[in-house]
Amino acid sequence: MTSIDRVMTLEEKRSFYRDGYVVIKEAIQPELVEAARQRIASAKKGDNLWSDSSMLDLINGSSVTPILHEAMGNFDPPTLAQVGIIKQSKPGDRFNSLGYRDRDTPYYGAAVHIDGNITISPPQEVQEGLPEEIYMRHFAA
Repeated sequence: MTSIDRVMTLEEKRSFYRDGYVVIKEAIQPELVEAARQRIASAKKGDNLWSDSSMLDLINGSSVTPILHEAMGNFDPPTLAQVGIIKQSKPGDRFNSLGYRDRDTPYYGAAVHIDGNITISPPQEVQEGLPEEIYMRHFAA
């Protein structure tokens, strides 16, 4: 079985069913990851990588597709991919969306972003008042 033919093991299926997620290491072949990294590194300001094959192959050309087909059923292959590049910066004292100071964020500073979720800036000082007031101020920001 080649890596593109990879399917979930029985234990991975059980983990997915039990936990609602499963970690599948090396689901994307290293050469596909490297091609995408090189394309991102060579991108010029304003380049649109949405339909670049090196981005789409991370799903369409890897074992991710058969694994997803098995886990959730068939789907049309992606034809566009949003590529968000955030320049590396020195960790500071600001609080990030995970509630950590940037310098204390675990996992090498990785943060979460999902399109469609609210992505407002977290408060940078202790908030006072009733929980409902704090909530409303936060969303009004």
